[in-house]
Amino acid sequence: MKTHEIQIDQDKCVGCASCAMDCPLHNLKVERQKARVIRESCLFCGHCAAVCPMGAVTITDFAIAPEKMPEISPAPDAASHLDFLRFRRSIRQFRRDPVPREALQHILEAGNLTHTAANARDVSFVVLEKNLQRAEEQAVKAARSLQKVGGLFRRDLRGLTIDSSFFFHGAPTAIVIYARDRADGDLAAENMAAQAECEGLGVLFSGLFTAAVNHVPAVSRAMEISTKKKAVMTLVIGVPGVRYQRSVPRDPASVLYR
Repeated sequence: MKTHEIQIDQDKCVGCASCAMDCPLHNLKVERQKARVIRESCLFCGHCAAVCPMGAVTITDFAIAPEKMPEISPAPDAASHLDFLRFRRSIRQFRRDPVPREALQHILEAGNLTHTAANARDVSFVVLEKNLQRAEEQAVKAARSLQKVGGLFRRDLRGLTIDSSFFFHGAPTAIVIYARDRADGDLAAENMAAQAECEGLGVLFSGLFTAAVNHVPAVSRAMEISTKKKAVMTLVIGVPGVRYQRSVPRDPASVLYR
């Protein structure tokens, strides 16, 4: 089991108090112009290491080292970001081309970089490729049965044609996201979807397949997965087989200023 520890290089520390002021649990204090740890409890969120101008603060036993912030902000400009959101569409037509391995790693990294409540870091991912068809077959079988008798999916499935590619629409990859806190998993899903689109890929959020994972044991068996955590979202990912020509109509946001 990893044991993290905050270490402060006293030779580098200049006592600026940046780490102490930014610590969410007030675990750091400056005395005699040097920062020190005053409590054992810690989220290990890394803010102290990220904010220190001298690089005096480190946290031990993490596999991925911090990177230096670029001089120019990596964030897109405001207008470009709004356009990115404006023209995003859920994709239900995919080509059979495989998802490039580097792109897939970038998508998973985007999920892993997502903030979590209390720095729980309790989000995990199952990439379906080899077992994708088997899992979809079991989900389709369950959906057809439920469509006939009602139950879990009765409203969602009413009047739909459930063919063999009902869940994944011919996409070559799906990522099932697991988390104990649903909000953490959903935030990761959104960041992963955005990264996928930056990689030139299309994404569909599949709540129906997620429900099948959680409620149909045969689906989890087909995935070869056993976990106590709940699936919170499934991202269906592939090369889009459709190109949209414009944004869609929307009503203005419902906002109250108080």
